[in-house]
Amino acid sequence: GIEIAYDSLKPSTKEKIRLHFEDDAFQPKNSITALTRLMSDKQIDVLISAGSSTGNALAPIAESKKLPFIAIATD
Repeated sequence: GIEIAYDSLKPSTKEKIRLHFEDDAFQPKNSITALTRLMSDKQIDVLISAGSSTGNALAPIAESKKLPFIAIATD
């Protein structure tokens, strides 16, 4: 869904946005590792996560870094 929305943006808007994906296999440890790697390699302005356990693992990091966090979860 995110890629479809991104593809529908005007080229001038797309120039301002870069999407970075990491496959965490729904494992909280992998999520933390991926976020840590992304934060060291890229400028991250917003974090999006799908899954309760991964979102719960990432929330404290996002909060401590004052990183806006959109989480899709069931709890």
